[in-house]
Amino acid sequence: MRYIPICFINSAPFGSGDFKFVILQNNINDDGSAGGLYVVKGAMTLNSAGDAGSGKVSFQILDNSGKAIVSGTATFTATKLKLD
Repeated sequence: MRYIPICFINSAPFGSGDFKFVILQNNINDDGSAGGLYVVKGAMTLNSAGDAGSGKVSFQILDNSGKAIVSGTATFTATKLKLD
């Protein structure tokens, strides 16, 4: 499978320094037919400076019928990129 490099990302704040997000990514088979969907849902809490945070996500890879092929959860940490 290959994937289309365009995805849908939506986020919304739900508390002080907290936000939830959803990432949807379509997959395309080598023959050009639909190959399923990647779904990532998560929540992140920023530190008081707003330059780092941590959170949890759940993820699924769905086939064309919407059945989960793979699913799981993960935790993450993030740091704001500093560009010169």
